[in-house]
Amino acid sequence: IHVLQKSFCSIQTELYSKQSKIDLLFFFLPYRKPGPTPTKQRNTKYWSEKYPETSTQISRQEVKLQEAIFELSTGEEDLVQDMNLLRKTYAETMVRFKILNQAEADLVFGKLYPIIPLHNSLACALSR
Repeated sequence: IHVLQKSFCSIQTELYSKQSKIDLLFFFLPYRKPGPTPTKQRNTKYWSEKYPETSTQISRQEVKLQEAIFELSTGEEDLVQDMNLLRKTYAETMVRFKILNQAEADLVFGKLYPIIPLHNSLACALSR
């Protein structure tokens, strides 16, 4: 038993010095099968439903134009939300848990970082 305790303590010391407390916690916890990933489904939104009083006062062609602009605007907002979710959920988490180092994360997710502000400013401009 003394040999096991000594081995366990040396393993624990080595693990603790190399990994964070969270990593150490995951090392000792038994594996649990993760639950199902919830699906993200957005309800379809229409300009004519948001502004019903205006849509009845303009021509059918103008309603179609407004619907297209509204779809572009809401689509950009949804895209920005999705990219931020991707950045936070995957990119930052993989670096934090040392699954990827920062250079690897930049290689995998590198194009994501500069386009988020671009799409965010486009979404803001379209919502004005």
